[in-house]
Amino acid sequence: MSLYMQATIVTEIKNSNLSSSTQQSARFQTTKMLKVLRFLLPHEGWDSNKLHKEAGGKIYTFQHGTIRGLGQPKGSGTEYLWEIIVDEQWARQLFEANNKADAELVVKAEVYPKTWNGIVLRSPAEVAIAEALQQQGVLFFANARCRLCNRLGQLATLETDFLIVRKGVLRILEVDGKTFHQDPSVDYKRDRSFAREGIQTSRFTASECLKNPGEVVKEFLEFFDSCNQGCA
Repeated sequence: MSLYMQATIVTEIKNSNLSSSTQQSARFQTTKMLKVLRFLLPHEGWDSNKLHKEAGGKIYTFQHGTIRGLGQPKGSGTEYLWEIIVDEQWARQLFEANNKADAELVVKAEVYPKTWNGIVLRSPAEVAIAEALQQQGVLFFANARCRLCNRLGQLATLETDFLIVRKGVLRILEVDGKTFHQDPSVDYKRDRSFAREGIQTSRFTASECLKNPGEVVKEFLEFFDSCNQGCA
């Protein structure tokens, strides 16, 4: 079994009354261990230094389990191996954290921007939305740039994540992620610039776009159509 995930069920006999509790045990290399811990214990600030300090040569105990280092079974210069054991109450959380860490590792293995059907997209969330729009047969432009004059008469180059055309009307769908949307005030100002030209913007978080792109597109089109009916 791969060192990235070696899971077993462990039964522990407690005290002299022979009562038992089922625990979940898993082994991860450092990269994945840190991702799992950030999902399981998000407020503890886990990084490589903390992991080695707290569990490198001893057992680290938290409310629902323990963590311990198992050295470098593949030899010097390779990633360390770690074992985490959680109680029955947290067995499900460990399983879900493992799946989330796997998904994050797969996403980060891809290089962005990337070309999707001849269109340059900047994130997995944008790819998910593009695919959902395509499934709905919607006409859209991705990361389209334009020149626009603001209310002060100043020209600026602006870019939209998705410019959608529906029944001759334009509307913008924005995917708000940390990389390209770090300053909300800039986004709001840009939205107002487009609004003055009669083009409204709907914003969704990158997380919801990635997790449920079909629902995002469905909600967007419903709002898009309701606005069109109200303006008719």
